[in-house]
Amino acid sequence: MGAYMMMLGGSSFFASVIAGFIGDGQGWQWVLYWCAIFNAIAFVILFFFFEETMYYRGNNVETLAAQEEVITKGGAVTPDEEKGAPVSTISSPSRTYRKKTYLQKLNLFTVIPEKPNELLAHIYRPLLLLRFPVIFWCGFQYGSNLMWFNVLNGTAALILTSPPYNFSSSLVGVAYVAPLIGVLLGYFPPSIWLIFSGLWAGKAGDILCLKLARRNGGIREPEQRLWLFLVNLFIMPAGLILWGVGAAHGISWGGLVIGLAMVGFCLTTGGGVPINYLVDSYKDLSGEGLITMILIRNTMSFGFNYGITPWLTTSGVQNTLVAVGMLAFGFTATFFFFVKFGKTIRRASARTYWRYVETGVGGTH
Repeated sequence: MGAYMMMLGGSSFFASVIAGFIGDGQGWQWVLYWCAIFNAIAFVILFFFFEETMYYRGNNVETLAAQEEVITKGGAVTPDEEKGAPVSTISSPSRTYRKKTYLQKLNLFTVIPEKPNELLAHIYRPLLLLRFPVIFWCGFQYGSNLMWFNVLNGTAALILTSPPYNFSSSLVGVAYVAPLIGVLLGYFPPSIWLIFSGLWAGKAGDILCLKLARRNGGIREPEQRLWLFLVNLFIMPAGLILWGVGAAHGISWGGLVIGLAMVGFCLTTGGGVPINYLVDSYKDLSGEGLITMILIRNTMSFGFNYGITPWLTTSGVQNTLVAVGMLAFGFTATFFFFVKFGKTIRRASARTYWRYVETGVGGTH
C-alpha cells in the first residue's frame, strides 16, 4: 500500500516538474497537448495489450449442489465411505471451456448468458456503504489530506512567480521536487532506525500493529494502525503554516519548499493509513469500500477547489493557510475517536456487514 500511495502522489508531482519546463519551452498550451498525446498512447497500449480476464464461476450454492450431485452419482462406493469416514476429495462437475481468441479478448462487451446483470448493483452498492461510519471516516480522512495539498497546489504559481521570488515556470516546476521527496520519505521511513525495519506508510504500519498486538495479548486490531496519524497530526499543519506565513513574510524559497515537502510526506500516510484501516476492518467488502472511499475523496477535493480561490482573495495567503493548518490538525485528530471507539462501532455494524457480504455482487474474477 505504501508503494501504491508513493506512485499515486509522486506521479502527479513529477508531472508538475515536467510541465514547468514544457510551459517555458513550448508554451502552456503544450502542457495540455502532451497530456493528450500520452493519453492516446496509453489508450492504445491498454486496448491492445490489456486483455479481458473475466471468468464467471457461477453461484456458490449451485456449484456446491452440483459437486454434491457428482459425488452422489459418481463411481463405486469405497470402503471408507461405507464406514462413514469423511471423503477428502470431491469431483468437480464436468464443464467445457473454450479458450478465447485474441480478437475475442478485445471485445468491448462480454456476454455470459448464465451470469445475471449486476451493473446496477455495482453502481448503487458503494453508495449504500456510506452508512458504515468507519468507511465514511476513511474517505473523509483521505479527502481532507488531498484538500490541504490543493491549497498549496493552487497557490504555488501565484506565490513563487511574484516578488521576491520571481520564479519562471520551469523553476516553479522544479519546486515540486520538494513534495516528490516528501512522498518518497512517506514511502521510505523518515528516520534512520526505521530504514531497515520497513516502509512508513505500509510496512512500518504492519510492524507497529504487531508490536501493539503483543501488548494486547496477541490480538491484532485494525485501530492499532491509526497511531501512524500522530506524524500527520503535527507535520501537515506545520507544513501548511510554514508555506503561508513564510510566503506572506517573504522568507527564503528554501523554507517554502520544505513546507511543500512536509505536506507531500503527509499525503502518502494520509491516504495509505485509511485504506489499510478500511481493508483491515471490512475485508470482504474492501473492493466496494474503496470505491465508496474514493467517491468521498474526490467529492471533497472537487468541492474544495471551488472554495479556495475566493477564500484566498478575501483572507489573504497567511490567514487562509493558518486557518487551513488548524483545520488539518482538527480533522486529523479525529483518529483518536476511532482509536477509542472504532472497535465498538465495528461491532455495532457486524450484522449489517455480514448481510452485505451475503448479498454481495460478484462471481467473476
